[in-house]
Amino acid sequence: RHCVLVGDPRQLPATVISRLATDCSYDRSLLERLTAVGGGEIQLNEQFRMHPEIREFPSKYFYENKLEDAPNIKALAQSTKPTIFQAILKGSSRGQEIVSTKEDRDLLDHAYTVFDVKGTNSRSAQGSLANKEEVHAVLALYDYLMSKVEPIPPNSQKPDDVANKAASGGKVSVTPQHLNQRPLPQVIASVGIITPYKHQRDELRQAFMNRYGNVGEGSRACNVRIDTVDSFQGKERDVIILSCVRAAQNPQSQQQQKQGHEGGNNGGNKGGHSMIGFVSDVRRMNVAITRAKKLLWIVGDLDVLKKDEAWRALIQDATERSRVRDAKKLIENKFVLESEPGELSS
Repeated sequence: RHCVLVGDPRQLPATVISRLATDCSYDRSLLERLTAVGGGEIQLNEQFRMHPEIREFPSKYFYENKLEDAPNIKALAQSTKPTIFQAILKGSSRGQEIVSTKEDRDLLDHAYTVFDVKGTNSRSAQGSLANKEEVHAVLALYDYLMSKVEPIPPNSQKPDDVANKAASGGKVSVTPQHLNQRPLPQVIASVGIITPYKHQRDELRQAFMNRYGNVGEGSRACNVRIDTVDSFQGKERDVIILSCVRAAQNPQSQQQQKQGHEGGNNGGNKGGHSMIGFVSDVRRMNVAITRAKKLLWIVGDLDVLKKDEAWRALIQDATERSRVRDAKKLIENKFVLESEPGELSS
């Protein structure tokens, strides 16, 4: 008789609230325990989800560079569409028109980009963190992405005029009233907006509600799901925007920072104790960066994230691949977002 266990010990285990229980290794799954004592682990290496540009770092850092792309993923990477983004849209007529500038192509023909955002943290009564500058950046990036599906007609301008303005590299002024004028696109990519922190999730949901009136079916943000990284384990989307939240702390916040773990276990950070709290769980990081099928955009304060070994490796990898962008500069160049909850700091 045989017992076959299927799972990934390099992704999130059950949440254990008790620090004592974690110290006694009660956060380990049965699969992890059997693997640790030589229980005959077999690694399945073929992956069917991520574009090769997205797969590259997690394969190298978490899976000894053993992940291989399935035939459908190889076909995606060899698509004859002008950009990866247009391969997502497939039948959209708008995407072809306005993905024309060098900056658009740099963003939309690469499956993986890291955006540097300098922000500040706020804390809920329950101790969870939020970052209003990252909320602003995520909204701006989502609006930018969706404008390539169906342009937003500001004031009395026709959609074609807006498309021409965007294609020529001009700024587009966006207000909630203009967003409500945008028709629902016929072809749209699924988008997941994820974050390690419940407070940030709630702030993102509220910001999208304020801007769009609703999120989900029947809304102009009908393609979006906003949730925590933990809630997204086992799920996937065409596009993932990850908000990391952690920002530089002032001296008065240092004691709170030490207590900043939102769950229980801290997941075996390769660098030992980390100063970035909940974000430093490498298994949570692994889940977060492996949800995207075709576009992964990571938003965070890179100077803060570099304090952790795993995030430092990701940022170094992104830098070597020329996939790091200044979010503030990009948003100022491409979109002027009005009536926003907070502005990007310098």
